[in-house]
Amino acid sequence: DFAKPITDLAFAPNGQLIASRGPGNKLRFWGAKRGGLMIDLDGHKAPVTAVAFSPLGDIFASASQDTTVSLWDVKTRELKGVIKGHQRSVEGVSFSPDGLSVATAGGDGKVSLWQSVDGGHINTLSGHKALVSAVRFSPSGEFLASSSFDRTIRIWEVESGNELLVLRGHTFPVTDLAWHPSGDVIVSSSLDTTVRLWDSESGDELLQLLGHKDAVYSVTFSVDGTLLASGSWKYIRIWDFDSGQEVLKLEGHEQPIFALEFDQKGAMMASGSADGMIFLWKIQRPEEK
Repeated sequence: DFAKPITDLAFAPNGQLIASRGPGNKLRFWGAKRGGLMIDLDGHKAPVTAVAFSPLGDIFASASQDTTVSLWDVKTRELKGVIKGHQRSVEGVSFSPDGLSVATAGGDGKVSLWQSVDGGHINTLSGHKALVSAVRFSPSGEFLASSSFDRTIRIWEVESGNELLVLRGHTFPVTDLAWHPSGDVIVSSSLDTTVRLWDSESGDELLQLLGHKDAVYSVTFSVDGTLLASGSWKYIRIWDFDSGQEVLKLEGHEQPIFALEFDQKGAMMASGSADGMIFLWKIQRPEEK
């Protein structure tokens, strides 16, 4: 019984579990080693759209088309709290590096901040003119980046909630983003077929990674920051961060790849697709084979 599409997935910090959307309105946990099904959880009234583990792995967040985010105790699998505030589907969810805050990306164009302990509201950041597709804290936790179907990426100061930068350049909706582990660079993907690198301090566009022939739906960095992965229709491309050169092209999915994530050791990557499949890849540079 597979869920379609797999819109997001997340590795537990210990690398033992992968979380994703399950069938119907369920949340599904898989064993990361062999891919065996661990458990399904019920807690939403509509399909799950996005998932995230806290940095310590003790709390898990699931966002849904039902406009809420559920906060779960990973050990007991009990519901700790429910975040309510968005007027439309919640499209993205992310924990702060200290695990105390949760950021959400809304189909209502809002970015919101919440307390992870109980879902209490901290702030709402307004500026996007369309659906917010993803939201990510910077490695330091000082800043927040959000991508939107309004074709922009916005950078916010977490403490004040002030909008610091608007990154413009994509010609179609921006689908995903990620911070380089250094915090100096942001990568974004778009329906315009490009992957773009941006200076997170100045907002300047640094580089376009060209190679995809179709819309790009997902991007992620390896933990050490040396590799960048991007997912499009059927294909995943792996890029060398320093040179911007493509080093691998992965094939296997039959439909768009909406989710990519490396594990904490950086040796494995998971991909989730509209075809309902999750693939685990052992990533090796050509020279390492």
